[in-house]
Amino acid sequence: MNRREALKNIGLSFGGALASPTLVSILNSCTAPGTDWTPEFFNAGEKYLAEHLVHIILFSGNSSIENQYNIAQFIDKMMKHTVNSKSKKMFHNGASEYKSKFELLYGKKALNGRREEFDELFSLYFNLSEDREQQVFEELRTPVNEVPQHKKSNYLIYKFLIQFRYYCLLGYFTSKEVIENNPYHNDNLGYYTGCTDL
Repeated sequence: MNRREALKNIGLSFGGALASPTLVSILNSCTAPGTDWTPEFFNAGEKYLAEHLVHIILFSGNSSIENQYNIAQFIDKMMKHTVNSKSKKMFHNGASEYKSKFELLYGKKALNGRREEFDELFSLYFNLSEDREQQVFEELRTPVNEVPQHKKSNYLIYKFLIQFRYYCLLGYFTSKEVIENNPYHNDNLGYYTGCTDL
């Protein structure tokens, strides 16, 4: 599936989510757009990787706007402050496997990777047939300790990429810039009336 179309389909589904005080404080603590920042959770390689993945997932073909949102910084803060230790470990392990796959494929450190190379690698994992996509999601339901060793690398990579994509979309669709500049956003969602006949 084309990732831009997928984003349109997911669209504003995050818009109705209630922001917890933790989420609000995380959103408010991000530095000014376009400025350099020091990660709290990512290591240097993960920060570099995160910035490329954000571009690939959200801003492909439109790099001029990507620094308006600080999505990589948002993900870093979410992972640091809202995720349990098991998920943090899984994230780090998946990022490490993904970087290893990059280095094996391109014969150089991920820190020296170009955006086009990261895009190509990302496509290997997400440009799938529907049957293969279903198979991947079935495999991801398996607890990590039950995954066969020869499948563990792919398992960890998909866990990492799917979690990263989730927080990437959450950060984007809850950002002030998107909400204020989106012509389809509606703050007045009406009201709920319970116990009425349909």
